[in-house]
Order: sequence, then C-alpha cells, then structure tokens
Amino acid sequence: MFKNKKSRLSQSPRQQALKNSTDDFDLYRALLEYSLRLLSKKSYTVYELTKKLVQRCKKVGCEDGFASDIEKVLARLTELNYIDDAKILENFINYSVPDSPVGKFKYLHKMRQRGIPYKQAESAWNKADLDEGALARKVAATRLKRYEEEPVLVKRKKIMNFLAARGFSPNLIYEVLSEI
Repeated sequence: MFKNKKSRLSQSPRQQALKNSTDDFDLYRALLEYSLRLLSKKSYTVYELTKKLVQRCKKVGCEDGFASDIEKVLARLTELNYIDDAKILENFINYSVPDSPVGKFKYLHKMRQRGIPYKQAESAWNKADLDEGALARKVAATRLKRYEEEPVLVKRKKIMNFLAARGFSPNLIYEVLSEI
C-alpha cells in the first residue's frame, strides 16, 4: 500500500504530465516555467541552463526532440535579458573578487566550469584592470595573522600554498612572499 503511494508522490504533477505528454501539454511552456523558477534563485550561464533543461527533460522521460524547445526557451530568456554571460562575468569581477580575492587563473577556471569561453572571460578580466598584486597582498596579510606562532619557513609555505590555491601566478606569489 505505501509503495504505491510513494511512487505516486515521488513525481510532481508537472513531471507526471510531462511523462504522459498529452496533446494539450506544452513542453516549451513547462521548460520556460522551470527556467524562470531556476533563474529566480540564482543566475545561470547559457551552458548551465542548457544542462539543467536537458537533465530535466531526461528526468521526466521526454522523448527525443526536446532540443528545439530548449533552444526556443534559451532564445526567449536571452531576449528578456534573464540570461547574459557578460553580466555574470561583470558581477563576478565586481562583487566576488573583492570579497573573496582570487587570481586570474582561478577566475578563468571558474568561468570555464560555468561554460564561458576562455577568450571572453580573459577579456573581461583585462577590462576590469584589477591589481592582482594588491589582491594577493590582502589575502597574504589576513593569512599571516593566523600563523604568528609558526616558524618562518612553515608560514611561508602555508601562505604560498594558499595563494597558489587561490589562483595567483607563481611570480606574484614569490614577490608577495619576499615583501613579508
């Protein structure tokens, strides 16, 4: 008895409707609503949203041929300026980098994970004209306070590893360490 209830309750009505896919059900509208729900919580790149929509279609058992609906949804969201990769780059540089400083390598890695092309991400970094040295010094200064009781070599090694993990270049790391 409980097994049937659980299987019925494990899928939302929308998922059941997608699975049954009656004639009056519109896949485009369902995917658009799902996209808007996702975008109301977090900003997504085109790549991330495409991945989410494909996963959603596979999860609810849509037949082949949903690619055209996904393209229509992405086109509509782009037209409404709900998805914009350039805006995501700008927001990351303006808000995330000052709060949690990262180097150029980590920034480019994060943007590549989000599906933004390397050249586009690099040009946004260069346009921002960030002082990577100042960011590295800020991070090193906060870390230096943590390791006051450690021997000098251990301090240097820990700070070097931390800066490398944050994506700063080796030359910059050695420059910052020489100043400490």
